[in-house]
Amino acid sequence: MKFPLEWLSEYAKTTNTQDELGDIFTYLEFMQDGPIKDNVIDLEVRQNRPDALSVIGLATELSSKINSELKYPQQNDTVQFTKPNLLIDPQTKDQIKRFTAVKISGIKVSDSPDYIVKRLTKSGIRAVNNVVDITNYVMLEYGIPMHVFDADKLTENGKITLRMGKEGDTLETWLGEIVNIKNTDIVITNSEKKVVSIGGITGEKNSGASKNTNNIILEVANYDETLIRRSSLQHNLLTDAANRHTKILPSDMVEIAIRRACFLITEICGGEIITAEDFYPIKQVRSEISFKVSEINRLSGINIEKNKITEILTNLRYAIIDQTETNLNLISPAHRTDVTQSVDVIEDLLRIYDYDKIPEQPINLAPPINSTPKIYLYEDKVRDLLVQMGLEEHITEPLLKADDNTTRVILENSLNSKKNSLRISVQETLKPVINNYIKHKKNDIKIFEIGKIYQKIDAEFSETSVIGAIILTSNSYKTAKGILDLLFLDLVGVNNYHLNRTDDKKNITLMVKEMQVGFIKNTSKDSIYFEIDLEKLINIDTTNNQSLITKIPFEHEQIFNLVVQKQVLYSEIVKIISSVVSEKDNVNILSNFIEEYTDTVMEKLNKKSYLISLKIQSLVDPVSKDDFKPIKEKALELLKNNLNIELK
Repeated sequence: MKFPLEWLSEYAKTTNTQDELGDIFTYLEFMQDGPIKDNVIDLEVRQNRPDALSVIGLATELSSKINSELKYPQQNDTVQFTKPNLLIDPQTKDQIKRFTAVKISGIKVSDSPDYIVKRLTKSGIRAVNNVVDITNYVMLEYGIPMHVFDADKLTENGKITLRMGKEGDTLETWLGEIVNIKNTDIVITNSEKKVVSIGGITGEKNSGASKNTNNIILEVANYDETLIRRSSLQHNLLTDAANRHTKILPSDMVEIAIRRACFLITEICGGEIITAEDFYPIKQVRSEISFKVSEINRLSGINIEKNKITEILTNLRYAIIDQTETNLNLISPAHRTDVTQSVDVIEDLLRIYDYDKIPEQPINLAPPINSTPKIYLYEDKVRDLLVQMGLEEHITEPLLKADDNTTRVILENSLNSKKNSLRISVQETLKPVINNYIKHKKNDIKIFEIGKIYQKIDAEFSETSVIGAIILTSNSYKTAKGILDLLFLDLVGVNNYHLNRTDDKKNITLMVKEMQVGFIKNTSKDSIYFEIDLEKLINIDTTNNQSLITKIPFEHEQIFNLVVQKQVLYSEIVKIISSVVSEKDNVNILSNFIEEYTDTVMEKLNKKSYLISLKIQSLVDPVSKDDFKPIKEKALELLKNNLNIELK
């Protein structure tokens, strides 16, 4: 939230400098979003603290921290609210916690006073006219959104109806966008059933106050926050009002906010209050909390004096019912909906008292048993191996725009319409990363991500931990195959891993002990993508695998063209080649598939050719062509005898 510090100091008297105020708010758990400029501070409110999205809320925090007087703004205490009659027609109750409306006649619309314009502008809100500006001004003061209608533009009687949206309802926003209302939207209509506002989000283009407005209806409300959040995201209407209404607002503050707005409107715009009505079906319940004072010491190691506890809680607007040396009984502040249990109160006490006063002492308990799930440890191992091979890790958001894929998981309450489903492959979210690399003319790209993919099969949902990698080099397939060879050599052993080309020859499956654990495919003319199911891989028994020692091996490689019978699988060749050497030979033998080829002559003979590379690696001694020769001859002999394979 961005606001000028001079506005804050009007309610919380302070002599602190700008930098000191920034430090104080950091201690209060509200981090600065950048330096203070032009006496304006920008604070990140990450907690569920709607009160902290207001100047009064932050002034309460500041005054409690520095123990200064908190001053509240003037409001109209003479307004008398009645039950719904002339202004409000509530046709839905469960979705509306509170709705107040005041009709004011004889106002004069003009420009706002300079202090309002300056404070709104510094807070990032454009000034419109005095009536609209006051609603925004009070929203920033109290954190309670409000809306104003031109009463004469509604209907003759100016009555507004609260109901759920219906098929065929539409609304044109002040930006000119047409919104098709859904039956999950809370709407406000005039007596002619025209939608003039989506409750808690935005008003209709032509029903607001303009320079010719004389009579207004001011409404301040609190709704079911889950419905507001859904409507805001479904319609992509991310307004300041919606941002506040998606949190749990305090209904008791609705009346205080509208009284403040009434005071400012009658003072600045003139006019007379004609009618005021209050629909309050779901009363706010403040939490009554009791706990032992010793809990403060148990959780923090601090003993806070009784008088200090009273001072802090009173400044934070808690109502203390009973306090003894050992027990505390209180009621949460009216403006705080996040306080529900004793630990919330203790957190408040420690924030104000100062975390720095928590004593430093060694932990005198035994360390906890390592409960890290096995899959997380496995992911770390895989991550380290890939990074050692020169791959760069990326972490992408698994959210995408929904398409026609029936296995895709669609989110009911998505962040927005462009992020309303989950990925079914890591490739989908790594693709923009590759495009960015290419845009910046980066060569030799090797990137990976370890993350979740999500699918819906029939009515069942699944999420799986996988590795996804994209390789784009001068020989992408060979690079990817080399990475996989080294990865599987360490994870499962060379004798347990091989490749199979699928029947359509578009993909290559990664097989471990006859179980498919992944695949390789071309993503473009020059790039290769592979994906491995880590949850399958981790559960495969590979107790006899030949583990890769973290050491650069000596190696020698040659390429061969093998003519085979058409029915022979590459995996059969791998098994035979792997049997040529044993552990006592102190070498590994690897076969890399390069390509498969056939022509009309071979077709007639029911044959095809595999172009492969044979590589021997030694972790002990250098290897040469002479070392390679007997291994090559033995491999070719076994291939001929067992599979009738010839060297082309």
